[in-house]
Amino acid sequence: MKIGILGCGNWGSVFGIIQHANGHDIKIWEYDRERAIRVQNTRSNEPFLIGHTVPEEITIEWDIEKVMYDAELIVIAIPSQALRGVVNLMAQSKASAKYYLSLTKGIDIETLRRPSEMIGALSAARGKIYVLSGPCIANEIIRHEPTAVVIVGHDQKHAQELQEQLSTENFRIYQGTDIIGVEL
Repeated sequence: MKIGILGCGNWGSVFGIIQHANGHDIKIWEYDRERAIRVQNTRSNEPFLIGHTVPEEITIEWDIEKVMYDAELIVIAIPSQALRGVVNLMAQSKASAKYYLSLTKGIDIETLRRPSEMIGALSAARGKIYVLSGPCIANEIIRHEPTAVVIVGHDQKHAQELQEQLSTENFRIYQGTDIIGVEL
């Protein structure tokens, strides 16, 4: 599966690395051009990812359109306080993925909207939004420690497909039905 990850912080990087190891084609978007070039060239994503490098096969881009263009799955791993601005950038894209998966926790302080509500404002994402969350810490996941998370969305069949595609031996995904509870 072609996965475009929006967010090159700790969680976005780790999610990309484990999904690359899971056989997926990964591109990660970093909003800061200089930082994106540095990570792409050095494969180091410190201070977010200490003691691990980003595999050569993972592309790091600062142009959001290049990450979203042919992605089948767009993963949003952006801090909740920055999500509204990223959604505005996403709205300018012509890309339309099969799935949109939010890894963002919390709510927008100004609008009190949950991440899935903000992403749902995108016409390309309507009806294709899924949320993945759980008691997980990126630094533990990258060390292959056992982790269990929950995925929820409006279409159980597609949630199951994502569950099967994204689960690994140590990163187990289970289905849920309470999108608000999982998101908060």
